[in-house]
Amino acid sequence: PVNVDLAQRLTGRIGVGWKPAYGTTEVPILAVTPLDAPPNARVDSVGRPAGGVELAAADPVTGALLEPGVPGELVARSPAAMRDYLPEQPESPFLPGGWYRTGDLGYVEPAGWVIITGRIKELIKVSGYQVSPVELETVLAASPLVRDCAVFGLPDERRGEMPVAAVVPADPAAADAQQLIDWLAPQLAHYKQLREVYFVAEIPR
Repeated sequence: PVNVDLAQRLTGRIGVGWKPAYGTTEVPILAVTPLDAPPNARVDSVGRPAGGVELAAADPVTGALLEPGVPGELVARSPAAMRDYLPEQPESPFLPGGWYRTGDLGYVEPAGWVIITGRIKELIKVSGYQVSPVELETVLAASPLVRDCAVFGLPDERRGEMPVAAVVPADPAAADAQQLIDWLAPQLAHYKQLREVYFVAEIPR
């Protein structure tokens, strides 16, 4: 994920603007930022569907295609898509109609911009709700108290899992876990609240 602050800082250092794109091994080019879009204009999006590519969101359980703007699992249809895996998998990577299941969570805006919010396998399951670590990381990274962060789930007897964060503080001498949790709380639904913050020297990349 790239947030606006990170994009602007990097552009300020090296003079190169961001034009995000999106691809997978199975469908090499899914979405691209149009060449005529201003640099850093939409770092929240990976662009619009590439030529010959159809992108939509589908219900992760039923596979039903969803309306534009409704979040689900991103699915793609393209002449460049692979035919299958070898050896064959017990479950097909395709939905009826030839839609490839990317395993990515997100949605397609009515204007065609594609937003990725996380990965199905990375979801934290809290009291029956599904929480995307990427969503929490995006909000957390906007805090002036945070230099870098990673959100993940830990087992919890009552809730199943609970979201926690590893944080590289902007100022190690002033690191305060409760202050950070309180700052984040009004911006998230109750089940997405961080339960703990661990301060670390760096996030392995």
